[in-house]
Amino acid sequence: MISASNLIVQLSDKRVLHGVSLEARAGELTAIAGPNGSGKTTTLKAIAGETAYDGTVRINGHDITTLKPWELALKRAVLPQATVISFPFTVREIVRMGLSIGGGVGTALTDRIAQQALDAVDLTGFSGRFYQELSGGEQQRVQMARVLCQIWEPIRNGEPSFLLLDEPVSSLDIRHQLTIMRLARDFCARGGGVIAVMHDLNLSAMFADKMILMKAGRIRAAGSPQEVMTDSIMETVFGCTMRVNVTPLGTTPFILPHTAAH
Repeated sequence: MISASNLIVQLSDKRVLHGVSLEARAGELTAIAGPNGSGKTTTLKAIAGETAYDGTVRINGHDITTLKPWELALKRAVLPQATVISFPFTVREIVRMGLSIGGGVGTALTDRIAQQALDAVDLTGFSGRFYQELSGGEQQRVQMARVLCQIWEPIRNGEPSFLLLDEPVSSLDIRHQLTIMRLARDFCARGGGVIAVMHDLNLSAMFADKMILMKAGRIRAAGSPQEVMTDSIMETVFGCTMRVNVTPLGTTPFILPHTAAH
């Protein structure tokens, strides 16, 4: 389990998080949603140990400030909103970076895992292409493959690992949005845990076991999608009138993707 207690983050002269506390359990997908500037990404960075904070973050009972960088990297893998690569690496090289820690892993095995990760994100045949030649959505899926490689096994030495995903489907078409969300659910089903910052409320409702809604650096609601996705809570958090589970008026078409049950 990941547990965060009373997280406070100050950036320059502005307090971004105001005493955020949450839990994310192995076997579950926890989605964090909220309007722009609500503190979602800052919360994820604090949990990942990538930004300074006051408070406590524990992974499987370990205070993350006591872990060496390589120890932390074996317990959680982070997919940022965007990744800038300055040098002409191939897709294979980018993905294999996720396997560079730990040592003692043979080349044949790392190649096999890297290829399986690329297959999982629907990038079969892309390993020899240069990263900069890919579309934004393809680059995002390469980074997802890298993150998967970092903690390929959801359970390591008897402890669950966690994927921390910041807007993992933001640049993707609907087919690949479902691909990534199914991968996240599969990781949970095999014993790991996932925390995902999400903007798509429908995908969150479809895939999340738990939703955390944030506004202005505070958690405003937490629970199952059925518990937190109500008209009143949505209006309070997002500042606009919303109707939950009501089709639009008039003749405007809308798409509701279907997916297999958990």
